[in-house]
Parts: sequence; structure tokens; C-alpha cells
Amino acid sequence: MNLDLQRFCMISDVHTSGNPSEDTEQFLIAGLCDMKKAIPDSIALVNTGDFTKRSSKEQYESFFQILGQYGPEPSKVVNALGNHDVRGGDVSTWNKDETKEGAYWSTAKELYLTNNRPYMPDTNGRTYFDKWLGGYHFIVLNTERAIKDAMYLSEEQLQWLEKTLAEDAAEEKPIFVLGHNGLNDTHWRSNILNGFGLTDGKVKEIFSKYPQVIYLSGHIHNGFGVAEVIDREFGCMVEIPSFNESENGDTSHGTGWVAEVSSDKIQLKARNFKDSKWLPEYDVEIPLPSLPVVYQKAKKLYAQGMSCPNLPALLEEACALLHRQYDQSVIEAWDDVRPPAKSLYNQEVRKRICIVAKELKRCIDSQ
Repeated sequence: MNLDLQRFCMISDVHTSGNPSEDTEQFLIAGLCDMKKAIPDSIALVNTGDFTKRSSKEQYESFFQILGQYGPEPSKVVNALGNHDVRGGDVSTWNKDETKEGAYWSTAKELYLTNNRPYMPDTNGRTYFDKWLGGYHFIVLNTERAIKDAMYLSEEQLQWLEKTLAEDAAEEKPIFVLGHNGLNDTHWRSNILNGFGLTDGKVKEIFSKYPQVIYLSGHIHNGFGVAEVIDREFGCMVEIPSFNESENGDTSHGTGWVAEVSSDKIQLKARNFKDSKWLPEYDVEIPLPSLPVVYQKAKKLYAQGMSCPNLPALLEEACALLHRQYDQSVIEAWDDVRPPAKSLYNQEVRKRICIVAKELKRCIDSQ
């Protein structure tokens, strides 16, 4: 199979209303039509959840009816669950306790498994699953409780994740993992409303064994210009803006990413699918192998005595790049949507990441 170049589309937080005539539904239709026309060779449509506003039966059916009519063939669709898709429409019954299942869980789970059945393999009732598309591994992490904001992953799902990441894994080949919530202490506003949830640390620990992970998430509603690609020692974090409700930066409707994956890089191209318009000022490049991969490998080889010009300086700079972190204590409330005073992973920083990753790879290859 030719893995030289594969393309796929990414959206999140569509928040359908359940009314076919509403803008949310009409913008989704326009976006799906644009994807077919502009990216006809796309291997996948990735959606990281919150496809509904209040997780009603009507909203589930509206989203999936549109997806079935205008979207790609089911085998190419990868749908994750968002918190809006599981918490229910009755505010008085929202569950904020991650240790409890939540009153709406059985309903939400059934709605998801029933409507998403054409788009996922048989999981024997599990919400989480994986697919191989275009030669690449896509893994979907899904909450297993109806929580108002965060995600809950059972011990069984965590064990499955570690086992599934190992399948045909190669450090030079990215593994795309979907989850609705960003991991804590990554993207701007990632920590609001309990962030990822109680299993944040366990997920990072598992990812750290597979730093080729490209983690795709939404939820935060940062628009282009604020939404970032952030490298950590445990993988590369990609934030997807809200398709219909971005709250800062570029707040236009219909935004998402097109990923172009080749042997030496992932090019993330920003696009307004509704308006059929590229937004090149927001494009981002991820080198392959990624900085987390080469940093971990070079650090290990250096400890074993590897010698290479400038290696200590490269490792020091890589460590600094991988640990840049926002002070999120200045965010006053969940609805404080102000952008950060300064972007930590702007274009200049992304260029340094690419340069340092390539220099570390040269050191590794010289041994």
C-alpha cells in the first residue's frame, strides 16, 4: 500500500440542533459537500464529538441522517462521543461526579451505539474502538459515563488502549488517537470544567510508551489562531476548533483541519469547509518522526554514550520545547474565552520544533 501521501478531514463540536432547517445542520451539509469536492481522495472523516447540542434522540438522528446522506462511505468515518452527546438535555440531572455513571448514560450509550453502528466495528457493547484507514491506525477513546464535562475511561478501556496502541506500531509512523477532551495542561483552556478527567495521568502514562501518538481533540472551542498543535514527551496534541461554535480567534462557522500525511511530515491545513476556503495563515507542520519520538530515543542513546555534535544543546532545547506550559490559573471561569497573552506554540516555535526534530534524527541516524 502506498503510504507516501494520505489525506483526511477533521472536525469537532458541530452541535446539531435537531432541526434540519437550522444553520448548524445547513452548515454541516455545506461542509460535507465541500469535503467531497475539495478532498475527493480523503481516507477518513474524523469527528471528535459534540455532534449534538443536548444529546436528544432528534439531534442524534439529525446528525446521522445528514452524515449518511452527504458524508463519505461509512467505512471512512470515525465518530467520537462528546460530553454534550452524553449528559442529556435536563440541566437538573446533569452529573458532575466522575465516579458516578449518570442518569442519562444508558440512553446516550444506546443512541450512540445504534446510530453509529454503520461507522464502527462490532465492539460487543463497548463505546471505544479502532479502525485502520489508508494504512494508518485510528483509535477512539470514549467516555463510559454521562458526565457533564469531563471524560471517564474504565480500567478495561485503558488496558485496551495500551494493547491496541501496540498493534503494528512503528515509531516512524503516527498513530491517530481521538478523544473529545484535550489532556490537562496542554491547550489553552484545557483545564476548565475538570479538563480531561480523572484518568488524565493514566492516559499520558500509556501514551508516553508510544510517543508517535497524534492525539486529536476538540471540546474547548478555541478557534484558529488560538487552537494549537502542542508537543509533549507523550505525543503530539492537535486541537480541532468547533465547527459551529468557536469562541475566540477565528470564530467563523465551518472550520476544521485537512491532514496531509507523508513519510516525513504531517501537514495540517486549516480550512473553512462551509465557505470552501483554505486558511493558510493557520497551517501547521508536524515532522515525522515527531519531536517526542526523536527526543525520547536520542535521550536514551545519549545516556548510553551516544556522541554527536551539539547533542546536549539539542536535547536541552527539545526538553524546553516539550514543556512549554500555559498558566491557566489566570482564566477566571469556564466562559472566560479570552485568548492567551502570547501563544506558546506559534509559527516561530513550530519551526524550531521541526528543526530540532530533524537535527536529533540526524544524530540518531549517524550512529
